[in-house]
Amino acid sequence: MEVINPPGSLICPHCGNTNHEKAFFCSNCGAPIGSKSRYYRDPAGQGYYFDGLPLISLLVTIFGFFVAGFIGPLVGVILAHISLRRISRRNDNANRGLAVASLVIGYLMLVIGLILLIALGVFVGTALFHQGWTGGPWSNM
Repeated sequence: MEVINPPGSLICPHCGNTNHEKAFFCSNCGAPIGSKSRYYRDPAGQGYYFDGLPLISLLVTIFGFFVAGFIGPLVGVILAHISLRRISRRNDNANRGLAVASLVIGYLMLVIGLILLIALGVFVGTALFHQGWTGGPWSNM
């Protein structure tokens, strides 16, 4: 027997309750339904989830740079690659934008940090070379 939705309603896939067509959650069991349900429904049908890894990778990428230097964006990029792999396995593009943004920002921060590190090394090396602080054979040049 096929369940037919009355006009202006949604049937909960979890408990079968009839809900308003704009409802995001079932009024009976609280399960996600409607247009936002694809973000929460487990593809294996084992329950519901919200994958926060792309958001976590973005936050680690941005704030990790200020807290841990190069390690923060590096960890954020690794987490973003893991989340993109999860998204591609599930065929769910809900959070792909966050993961890609985390990758782009993370790689940019790593490149900019590397450039700044090289510039600092050149600056310190030049200052030591011209001031004669090295004490080596180049201090007389």
